[in-house]
Amino acid sequence: MVKRSSTRQILNTARQVRQLDQALATARGVPTWQLMQDAAAAAHNVLRSNWPEAQRIIIMTGSGNNAGDGWALASLLRAAGREVLVLALKSPEQLAGDAALAVAQAQSAGCAWHRWDGDDQSVGQKLQDAELIVDALLGTGIDGELRADYVSAVTAINQAPAPVLALDVPTGLQSDTGRVEGLAVQAVITVTFVAYKRGQFTLDGPDHCGQLVLADLGLSDYPALQADAADQRVELLAAENTLASLPQRRRNSHKKTYGHVLVIAGNQGMAGAGLLAGQAALHSGAGLVTLLTHARHASQLHAAGAELMIVSHEDKAELAPELLERADCIVIGPGLGQDDWARCCWHDLEKYLAAQDRQTLPVVVDADGLWWLRRHPLAKAQLTLTPHPGEAAHLLDTNSARIQQDRFHSATELARRYQASVVLKGNGTVLAQQRRLALCPFGNPGMATAGMGDVLAGVCGGLLAQQPQAVFRQVCRAVTAHALAGDLKASQGGQYGLTAGALIDGLAEYLP
Repeated sequence: MVKRSSTRQILNTARQVRQLDQALATARGVPTWQLMQDAAAAAHNVLRSNWPEAQRIIIMTGSGNNAGDGWALASLLRAAGREVLVLALKSPEQLAGDAALAVAQAQSAGCAWHRWDGDDQSVGQKLQDAELIVDALLGTGIDGELRADYVSAVTAINQAPAPVLALDVPTGLQSDTGRVEGLAVQAVITVTFVAYKRGQFTLDGPDHCGQLVLADLGLSDYPALQADAADQRVELLAAENTLASLPQRRRNSHKKTYGHVLVIAGNQGMAGAGLLAGQAALHSGAGLVTLLTHARHASQLHAAGAELMIVSHEDKAELAPELLERADCIVIGPGLGQDDWARCCWHDLEKYLAAQDRQTLPVVVDADGLWWLRRHPLAKAQLTLTPHPGEAAHLLDTNSARIQQDRFHSATELARRYQASVVLKGNGTVLAQQRRLALCPFGNPGMATAGMGDVLAGVCGGLLAQQPQAVFRQVCRAVTAHALAGDLKASQGGQYGLTAGALIDGLAEYLP
């Protein structure tokens, strides 16, 4: 969980943050040692606010500057009269640079320490008796699995009853990707320094960080530094920035002013997918929505979706060209299937796009549509793809595990290969277009249920029909509104039993 902010935030790699550290120290005219002191002070403030009564505090330290942050915090806790003990995986004399200075300061303050030994029962008992544990083992300094001594320390931390405050990044979490290979600290709160890290917001990151608090150490006073340090900016989407700029509707307008969405969806047995996508497009502000669906159930959908124009499509029939010509945006794929009916739908759309004069018709491709796209690419369209990791793996000829190893790279590669805007769904949905990247921090596990993707495709279609010239901006709005509506409905009725249809009702809160 991260507090929402109206300030645009950028997610960084570990290398970018190291660059920012140096640039920030230079801009402030202070040594990097001062940044370590400021980081410890920020962590101390978080600790005092959340655990004001905790007296027995253990700080687990490893090597590098993360250990230095821990030793600097130990000095502040000692000065505040708390009972603090440092359990060190690396002896103090092995630390160098700013971390060595922090050790010297702590030892001068009389901070007690022991060398960590996972087999020493007396040391293990101290962890069991602690009222708070601070993780200052590795921070961003991991790429791969933990070494055996760190495994023993992390295991002991997670098994102890005390809550955990992690400094910068929970040990074991890869800060660039959000991956955990085997084991990572489970923090209640993570106070992260200078800037947010990419991996804190996707994959395993949110589960291990707990509540995430940013202490930027003064970076916000130098807004140009992030642009100078970043190779590729990843914007953290915020409701205040993403949705507040929705255009005002003119009083002198009519339904055609707000675009016509054609939804091609709903093969036999999957009528609900098309209905959900169509209704979501309407609830996202589209003036007109036509649902082209299988003839077997088309007549039944009129009662369920009275505001939708339902078009019955027979097996092996040709799509009416006028349907395609009227569309300002096409959504294809929810419940489409992979049979002859789906083949005819896809091939007729493919033929129409190849022959048309328009070069920028927005087309949202979801679900089975992504299966067809892999085999029969679409020309002359502004594509938006909305895959989950399995569908992304199919599009890139790999497997889901490879997609999840680096979701930012995977989304970027999908955008490049298919010349598309991409929504890589999952925990921390990643959006990509050419060299643009964004991440949505909203949403909840209750949304892991049937139909949620159909609704998202419809929201994308509804917003793109209104502003087809601003594809990436509208897709960012769609993903943000969809996720926030899911959070709203979960807060009202719980995550268990949250349905896609209920989420549609919540869109009005964010797309007024």
